[in-house]
Amino acid sequence: MDQVEPMAGFWNWARSVRSYFRRWIYHRHIGPILGPAILFFLALFYGYVVVAVFYFFVIKLGIPPIPITARDEIFHYYGIVKGLLITHWLLLGLAGLALSYLIHLIRLFKFPRNRSKKICIGIAFSLDFVDPKDIADVIEKRKLIKRELHKLLEEKNLTRDFKIKVLNDFHANKIHRNVALGSEFNRKLLQKTRMPFIIYGFAKKASYASRQQYKYELNYIVSHPPIGWIQSLRLGRDFTRALKAQNWMFPENDAGTMIEVVADNIRQDALFSLGASAAVARQPLIGKQFLDELAAAPNLKPGFKIKIREYQSLCFYFASALNLQNNDIPAAIGNLQQAIQLKNNCYDYYINMSYLRYRNNEIEEGFAALDLAEKYQSNCLWRFNKAFLRMQKGTTQDIETAVSIYRSMNANKLSQIGVDAYAQIIQTLEEETQKNKPQFLYGLIFVYVRVKNDKTTAAGYLQMLEEAFANKAAYRFLIEDARRLLL
Repeated sequence: MDQVEPMAGFWNWARSVRSYFRRWIYHRHIGPILGPAILFFLALFYGYVVVAVFYFFVIKLGIPPIPITARDEIFHYYGIVKGLLITHWLLLGLAGLALSYLIHLIRLFKFPRNRSKKICIGIAFSLDFVDPKDIADVIEKRKLIKRELHKLLEEKNLTRDFKIKVLNDFHANKIHRNVALGSEFNRKLLQKTRMPFIIYGFAKKASYASRQQYKYELNYIVSHPPIGWIQSLRLGRDFTRALKAQNWMFPENDAGTMIEVVADNIRQDALFSLGASAAVARQPLIGKQFLDELAAAPNLKPGFKIKIREYQSLCFYFASALNLQNNDIPAAIGNLQQAIQLKNNCYDYYINMSYLRYRNNEIEEGFAALDLAEKYQSNCLWRFNKAFLRMQKGTTQDIETAVSIYRSMNANKLSQIGVDAYAQIIQTLEEETQKNKPQFLYGLIFVYVRVKNDKTTAAGYLQMLEEAFANKAAYRFLIEDARRLLL
């Protein structure tokens, strides 16, 4: 027992010394200056130890036995140690020191780059905020977290798609001090590293709630294809909420639980951020893969589950849009129904469902979707769609109802709809008029007068409407109402 304790003390001292060296080597100010010299002289020291041990055992003790000729070749004049005093060895030493500086500076200032096709999860634990005496312990915890995270990926058969990269301390400190939402540093960092997900921050041991605990102060940055700034802000808000809701504080004597929970937290964060980013970037198949994997995890908090379902529904929504582009209307309807099952209070979903039902010749189902859109309305687009479906039915009564719907939209309601939406409305109405459905000319007249303030174009459509219904007294009201719009 007496022999074990001194050995344990020695190794603890050695670990402590190594931690101090490590702090200097990667320090944000001292590292570029002192780091290469420390590494170079450490290399000399290790090399000297290897030579000395080899010399002692092989030359002096003859263990293992080596022919004399071979020994003389290896240790001419009994050793490289004597050679250190010769001038050319001094020059080689200086060259080695210069090379050490070059290599070390490249390692410090050049961020690692993911060159594989796998999705790389970067982990950047800063040591700037860690007490020097706890550095060795924190580094050990970081290694265990990487190991546990890799184990989880293996269990879920995700190692074919994911890999983990721990950034060195200098990079971690630089990230922690320069990262900011939407900053140029973030963009360049993700571009250089080709890591779509980097979790950064620090772990430290301190007194919390009157006892020694480890606390992780972490955050992350995520790359995604360009999206609107409002979507980007919402995405960042959702990421932060998910991260802060997790448990990041652990008693000092509960290291096993800490490692397992933190690794699982990071894995969940990676799946959520990659899945949600893919969803808003309109890559539904990729997003769904990550989010489905996350949704299957046990013990998720209710609020986190709701947020996952929202992004899963977004994947189905954009999958429906892709189906529509490929003119696969039944598949588009099916995916949108899945989106509505996951999130049944989304106005845009019902607006799009009404259009898909129309494309599938299901007019009554289209009206049902618009009734739900009205319940969750955020603008008056549902009125345009309802008027469109009434015009589509084509009876005098339905057309009268459509006119009254158009007339119910004042300037305030019309201003709620964006320019792109009006462009789509005009295109759709023109397509219908080309199918020998002249009643849709009324909608074009309404948009050009009330929205675009272009009475010249509207007058041209009015002439076409008058010619189409010149001999149809039952539709006289439609012409008269269109004329009143131009007054």
